[in-house]
Amino acid sequence: MGGSVRSPGKLARRLRLLPLVARDVENWPAFMYHYALGFVPTRAYEFRNGARLKIGRGVDHVPIIEIFLRRDYGTPPDDAVIVDLGANIGVFSIYATATARNARVYAYPPSTSCYRRMCG
Repeated sequence: MGGSVRSPGKLARRLRLLPLVARDVENWPAFMYHYALGFVPTRAYEFRNGARLKIGRGVDHVPIIEIFLRRDYGTPPDDAVIVDLGANIGVFSIYATATARNARVYAYPPSTSCYRRMCG
């Protein structure tokens, strides 16, 4: 299949995330639409913990799923000092500031293009 059309199997695998997305993303219908079909949103995703993320590529959904939805990186402790080397677009940095009280986060993206996306 060409373009951004998804196979039925890939679409079904992506739709399995619906419970996690609905739990954590305020504008979850937009997230599911864009993620399931491989599109890039024009507006930021808003999370129930107060965080907001705007992505610039479809692949940027992956760290959101790993960090915000599956919580693969764990929960940062309160009052932590966090150094995010290779911060990409800042997904973990934003998650850390939204979930840990009084955390100091230093984010260092790997390139100027990532820095521009991270700054919004």
